[in-house]
Amino acid sequence: MTVKIKKTRKSEVSREIQKKTVIKSVRKTKANHPFLNQSDDITFLFNSIQDCLIITDPKGFILEINKKALTRLAYKKNELDHQPLLKIYPEEFHNDIKKIIKSKKSKSFRIPFITKTGRLMDMETYLTLGQWYGESVYFFLSQEVHESTDSEQKLRLLIEHTDQNVSMVDRRLNILEFNGNFEKAFKDNYGIRIERGSNLYNELKLKLPEMAEILRKRCIRALSGESFSETDKFIIKDKEVYVESRLFPIFANNMITGVIIFANNITQSKIAEQALRASEEKYKMAFNYAAFGMVINSADAGFIDVNPYFCDMVGYARDELLKMKIKDIVYKEDYVILRKRVFDLFSSKIPFLWLEARFVHKKGYVSWGLISSTVLKDKEGKPLLSISHIQDITEKKKAENELRKKSQQQENILETARHLTKTLDLEDVLNRIAVGAQSILESSSVAIYFLSDDGKTLKPVIAIDPDYRQEILSTSLYIEKTYTGQAIIKKQGIIINEMDENVYGQNIPGKPIQTNDRNIITPFIIDDEILGALVISRNGKLFTLNDLALAETYAAYAGAAIKSARMYEALEKEVEERKLIERGLSELNLEYENFIQNNLVGIWKIKLSPPVSVNLPSQVIAKKIYQNAVVTECNDVAAKMHRFKSREEILKTPLKKLKKVSRTWMNVLNQFIYNGFEMKLADIEEYIDNDHYHHRYSFFGNVNNNLLTWIWGIQLDITDQKHLEEQLLQSQKIESIGTLAGGIAHDFNNLLTVINGHAELALMKTDPETPIFKDLNMILEGGIRAENLTRQLLAFSRKQFIQPKVLDLNQLIINMDKMLRRLMTEDIIIETDFDPNIAQIKADPGQIEQILMNLVINARDALNEIQPPPSEKHIQITTKQIYMTDSNIRPNLETGNYVAIIVTDNGVGIDASIIEKIFDPFFTTKAVGKGTGLGLATTYGIIRQNKGSIEVESQPGKGAKFTIYWPAYAEKIISDQTKLPPDHFPAGAEQIIIVEDDEPVRRFAASALKELGYQVISFADARSALLYFKKHDLNYIALLITDIVMPVMNGKDLANKLNESNPHLKTLFTSGYVDTDVVSEDFFKDKINFLQKPYSMHSLATRVREIIDQN
Repeated sequence: MTVKIKKTRKSEVSREIQKKTVIKSVRKTKANHPFLNQSDDITFLFNSIQDCLIITDPKGFILEINKKALTRLAYKKNELDHQPLLKIYPEEFHNDIKKIIKSKKSKSFRIPFITKTGRLMDMETYLTLGQWYGESVYFFLSQEVHESTDSEQKLRLLIEHTDQNVSMVDRRLNILEFNGNFEKAFKDNYGIRIERGSNLYNELKLKLPEMAEILRKRCIRALSGESFSETDKFIIKDKEVYVESRLFPIFANNMITGVIIFANNITQSKIAEQALRASEEKYKMAFNYAAFGMVINSADAGFIDVNPYFCDMVGYARDELLKMKIKDIVYKEDYVILRKRVFDLFSSKIPFLWLEARFVHKKGYVSWGLISSTVLKDKEGKPLLSISHIQDITEKKKAENELRKKSQQQENILETARHLTKTLDLEDVLNRIAVGAQSILESSSVAIYFLSDDGKTLKPVIAIDPDYRQEILSTSLYIEKTYTGQAIIKKQGIIINEMDENVYGQNIPGKPIQTNDRNIITPFIIDDEILGALVISRNGKLFTLNDLALAETYAAYAGAAIKSARMYEALEKEVEERKLIERGLSELNLEYENFIQNNLVGIWKIKLSPPVSVNLPSQVIAKKIYQNAVVTECNDVAAKMHRFKSREEILKTPLKKLKKVSRTWMNVLNQFIYNGFEMKLADIEEYIDNDHYHHRYSFFGNVNNNLLTWIWGIQLDITDQKHLEEQLLQSQKIESIGTLAGGIAHDFNNLLTVINGHAELALMKTDPETPIFKDLNMILEGGIRAENLTRQLLAFSRKQFIQPKVLDLNQLIINMDKMLRRLMTEDIIIETDFDPNIAQIKADPGQIEQILMNLVINARDALNEIQPPPSEKHIQITTKQIYMTDSNIRPNLETGNYVAIIVTDNGVGIDASIIEKIFDPFFTTKAVGKGTGLGLATTYGIIRQNKGSIEVESQPGKGAKFTIYWPAYAEKIISDQTKLPPDHFPAGAEQIIIVEDDEPVRRFAASALKELGYQVISFADARSALLYFKKHDLNYIALLITDIVMPVMNGKDLANKLNESNPHLKTLFTSGYVDTDVVSEDFFKDKINFLQKPYSMHSLATRVREIIDQN
C-alpha cells in the first residue's frame, strides 16, 4: 500500500476532527439489526461526514452509503442498497477491486468512480476493516483527487479508529503516531509503555529483544519502498505467540519519510486454525476410509458429499454423484418409501431413519443397503442436511433368498413327513412310513427292515407289495450278502437300476429276477445309530440322484419317528407301571418321590377341586378342567419346561395360569375325554415366555364314582430333535453326492486315458485329408469334453491331486490354443489380447486349463444358441495386471496385485433372474444331456480356494463377460522359453518300466512311448515288476512309470522297494483320483512327479522327457 501525505489546509482541520467524532459515534452505536431501527441521530452523524463514505459486507455488497457519495454518483439510495461495489467502478478496474476486497487488509488506492450518467471521477480511497452494529464490515472513505488535502491528518484519523494495532515511525524508528489498541497491547501484555517521540526499537529490545530485532529488519525493508505482510512465532514467557505484521512505506513529496505498521496478535486464531485443520483431517480420514457408505445430502435430496465405499457400491464416481439426486440410484419402489421417511426426518417427525433399500448400480444390477440417517440442524433448529451410513447387505439378502428358496424346495417332503410324528404307535408309524414312501417315490413295493441286536441280519417288519408281501415278510437278509446290508455297512443310500442273476446281492426278497426292477435302499440313521433300512422298488422308470436324496431325507424323518415310537412304547409301559404303583404302592412315598424326580421326562399331576362329573358334555368337562385343575405333583424336569426354577415354585399353580386356553388344547382335552380319559400322544407347539417349543404329552385321568378327580401326565421336550432332523437331512445329501461323484470319475479316467490316447495315436498316423481323420478328431474332442467332466467331478468330491506351480499365464493359454480351437465350430473366432507385463501366478496348471475350458465351452454354446445368429461369433480371452486398492477392491479380496483373466462372448447372454444361481452345483439351463451343472460351480470353487474372485456381467442377447481375479505371485520366476509347441512330441531312446493294473491303459502308454522311440517293458502289478528286477540290473532303467492305486501293493511302496536297490531311479506316478485310504496325505506334500489321468500322448511324452532330463 502506498500512502501519499499532503500538507493540510487549516480550513480542513475542523472537518477532519468532525469526521473523527462521527466515526467514533457510529462505532459505539448498538442495535439489534445492522439495517433496521436506525435512529435519526445515527443517520445525521453518518451523513454529516463530508467525504464519500460507503460501508460493505466482506463480500463487497453495499450496506450503507452517505448522502455525499449519493450526490457524487448521481444515484438514489435504493438504487445502490445491497448492490455490488463493482457497480460504481469502471469495468476495467473490477478485477483490481475484487483483489482488494479478497485481501481482507486495510489499504489505500486510487481508482475512479463512474457515475450513473457515465462520468468518471478521479477518486482516492482508503479502505479499513471494522465493526458495524456487531458485524464485520469494510469502510471505504473516498475523496476526489483535487479535493484531497491534509492526507497525513486523515491517515492519523483512520489509524485512531481502526480495530487493529497500528503505529507510524520515521526513518529512525522514532514513534510518530499510534492508536489505543497498539498502546494497550504492549502495556497490558508486556509492561511496555509506548510514547510519541520515543524510539520503538529501544522500547522493545529490553523485554522483547527477538521481536525488536525482527521489527528493525522489517522497517529497513519497508523504508526501501516495499510493502509486505509477515507472520512470526515468538516464545514469550514459555508460551508460543503468533504475530501478524503488515508494513507500508509513507511517501511525502515523492520521498519515503517513514513506515506505517499494522501488528496483531493472532495466537488464538492460529491455535484454532491448527485445531480445525487437525479436526478436518480426522473427519476426512474417517469419512474416506469408512468400511461402509457415508453420504451427506441436502434437504432437496441432492448429494453434498459421498465416500469411496459408497461410490464402489453404486458404481458412480464422486463427481457424477454430486450432480445426481437420491432418486437417480434408488430402486423406484423403495424410493417411494424412502422419500416419505426422509420427509418425516427433515420435518422432525422421527428422530432418525432406519431403512433397507435397493440401490441400482451404474451397470444395472441391484444391491441392498441398510440406511441409517440423522439430520444436522442450525442454531435455530432448522434442518440443514442429512448424514447417512449405508451398510452393504447384498450378501445377507442373497443368503436370505437362498435360504427361502431351499426351504420352499423342502416344503413338500416336510409336509409329507410331518404326519409321521402325529402318532407314537409303532405299527401305525411303520405303516405310515411305508405308505408315504410309496407315494413320494411312485413305487410299487416298499419294505422296512429292523437291524438285529447282533447287527448281522435285517428282519422285515412291514411290506407293501401286490404279489410278494408274504415272501418279503418271511425272509430275513444277511448284512454281508445283500445290497441292503451294504447300505447299512456304508451308512449311505444306494441306487440299483439293473437287477439280474449276476449282480451282487438281491432285490426285494421273494420276487423273481427282473431286469427292469429299480431299487433305492437307504438306512434309518439317528444320532449315528442304525435302526434298519428302507427298500423302495418300482418297474421301468429309473431312479435318479434326486430320488436318492429325497429318499434319504424321508428316511431321516422316518428314522426319527421310529425312534420316537420306540421311546413312546417304553414310556407307555412306564406309565402303566406308574398306574400300578399309584394304585397298589401308595405307602412307598419315598420311592415314589425318587421315581418322579429322577425321571428324564417331565412328570406332573393335577388335581381337580372340586372334581368334575364325567356325565357332563365334553366341552363343559374340558372347560372345568381348565378352571378347577391345580398342580399338586411335579418333578424338576417338568417345572423347568414351564420356566420354573424348581418343583416347589410350580406346586399349587392353577392350570389356567400355565396353559393359555387355545383351540389346540381344547381339541386335545376333548380327545382325552373321548378316549376314556386317556391320551397316549399329543404333540403341541407352545410359546412359553415368548420362546417357541415342541412338547409331546401323554396323560390319563382317575375317575371314581363318575367324578374325574386327578390327571397324571408325562411331557417330553422334542424341540432339539426337530432342529437336528433338518440339519441331518442336508448333510447326508451333500455327503452322498460327493462320494458318488468321486467313484464315477475314477472309473471314467482310466477309460478316457485309453480313448483319448489311441485317438491321438491314430491321428498321428492318419492323413488329414482322409474322411476318417475328421471322425478321429471328433472322438478326441468328445474325450476331451468327458475329461473335463471327470475333472469337475473329482474337484467336487475332493479326490483331485493338485500340484500348484509358478506359471506364465499367457504362455499357458497359448499352449491351450489349438485344443480350444478344436472344440469350436468353424464359424466361431477365438481372439486373444495378452498384457505382456502381467505378473506370474501360482496355480495348478490343470485347474487353470479346467477353468478356461469351462468358460470357453459355455461361450461356444451361448454363441450357437443365439437367434438370429450374429454376423460374426467372437470369443475373446484377455489378460490384465490389476492392483486392488480400497477404492476398487472386489468382494472377498484383499488389496494387492492380481492378474485378471477375462473371457467375453457375444452370445445369447444370461437372464437377470438366474444370474445369481449360475455358480450353484447342478444348476444348468441346458437341455437334458447337454450340461451337468458342475462346470461353473467347480470353477467358482477352484477360484475361491486359491483366494481369488470371479465376476459376471451379462444381458440377454448381448453376450457375457466373466472376469477372474487371481492373486499375483510376488517372486519372479524365469519361465522356460524353450518349451516345445503343443503339436511336438518329445522323443527319446531310454528304457522305461510301466506298472499299471488297467490293461488298456498299460497298452496305450507302452504303445505311445514305443512310437516315440523309447524301449518299454510293462507289468500288470507290482509283484511282477519286483520279480523281474530281482533277475535284472536296475541301473539301465531311466524311468519308472507306476499307477498309485493298485491291488496287493500300491505304486508308492513299489517305488520305495526299487529305490532301495537303485536310489537314483526316477519315478512318475499316475492316478485317476486320489484315494487317501491307499496313500496318506503326507505323500502329496512331498515334491513328487505326478501325471493326472486321463492323460494325453502329448502330456505323457512331455512329462517323461522333463523327468528324464532333470538333474
